[in-house]
Amino acid sequence: MRTVRALAPAKINWTLEVLGKRDDGYHELRSVLQTVSLCDRVSVSEADETRLTVSGRVSGLHGLPVEDNLAFRAYEMLAGELGRDDPVAISIDKQVPVAAGLGGGSSDAAAVMRALLALWDEELPPRRMREIAARIGSDVPFFVECGSVMVAGRGEQLTVLSEAPRKEIVLIARGNGAADKTGSMFEALEADDYLDGARSIALASLFNHRLNYGDQQLVNSFDQVARGKFAEVGADLGALEEATGRKGHVAGSGPSVYAALDDGDRARWAAKRLSAEGRPALYCRTLASVEALRLEVSSD
Repeated sequence: MRTVRALAPAKINWTLEVLGKRDDGYHELRSVLQTVSLCDRVSVSEADETRLTVSGRVSGLHGLPVEDNLAFRAYEMLAGELGRDDPVAISIDKQVPVAAGLGGGSSDAAAVMRALLALWDEELPPRRMREIAARIGSDVPFFVECGSVMVAGRGEQLTVLSEAPRKEIVLIARGNGAADKTGSMFEALEADDYLDGARSIALASLFNHRLNYGDQQLVNSFDQVARGKFAEVGADLGALEEATGRKGHVAGSGPSVYAALDDGDRARWAAKRLSAEGRPALYCRTLASVEALRLEVSSD
């Protein structure tokens, strides 16, 4: 029996600019995303019947119907695309909080797609992979690529960037647990929260020219909305900035927040201090695409 193991890394948004609402009901985005070393672990094995199991330290998915899980949807869509009906056992070790602004479910789906292709010895052109991923969820195309990527549209238009210079991340990773969290956050945006996308384009240019970046380049349309929706965000940002000496930023639409440092020792110290205060803080780092996309294949 063959098994393929894949990482499903979390992401942060260096920028997340909402430009406005589209005619199709979605919002037009421009965002620079980055994978980080906080990861779920996904394994896909040959099996007698198809099943999905979820374990790990993170709650929130265990009661979700299988057909509503993005990872299972990825299996169904990829199998349909390839004309396969091979049963598989999908196992997810959840470490990324659910509905946290970190993209955990979308990353699981992309990891399942990668693992299935390896398990079945199949290939798909990258463009087709992105198209399938976009039908699963808006963040899934990014996780097909990983690393440093600028996205546009509703997330399906990707520009792969040169890898961002490494940063040490202090992350206060809070899950919201609400299935409709992201949609409700978009609906809460007001005209003053919309941005023009220029900051994302400027940051992408810095990456492609191998230049460093700092807090002044980072922006998120959800900053004020997240502070209003989640009571803990304002307090977490204040504690994060006090511990790190750096500006804190909302991850995705929240409620997780992060700070980016150049000093790994300071980042680890700050994460321990915040944890001792009772906050769900951890240290991680930026994760390049070559690390994020690595697969392990074994036979029992």
